[in-house]
Amino acid sequence: MIFVNCQQLESIRTSSGSRLSGKRLLEFVAKYSPKNFHELNLREVNLKSKDHLESFFSSWKDRIPLKPLSLIINGNVEKYKGLGVIKNLSTQTNKIY
Repeated sequence: MIFVNCQQLESIRTSSGSRLSGKRLLEFVAKYSPKNFHELNLREVNLKSKDHLESFFSSWKDRIPLKPLSLIINGNVEKYKGLGVIKNLSTQTNKIY
C-alpha cells in the first residue's frame, strides 16, 4: 500500500484525466490514508455517480480521530452538477505572488 510509508502525509493532489477511477481513489483514501490526512485535491478525476462521494463521506465520518477534510475538485465541475454529484459549489481563486 502506498500509505504504509507515508504516515505523515496530509494531502494528495491527483492529475489523471480519465485513467483513474474516482470511486476507487475515494475508497482507497477513506480506508488507507493516515490519521493526519486532511486534504484531497481531485483534478480531472472521473466521478460517475453521487454515490461515490456519499460512500466516501460515510466512510470518512467513521475515522478515528475524525479530522475535517478539505475536498478540492478542479476541472469540469459543471458535468458533476448535472449528474447530481455536486449540489452547492463555491469557488476559490489562488493568487500567486
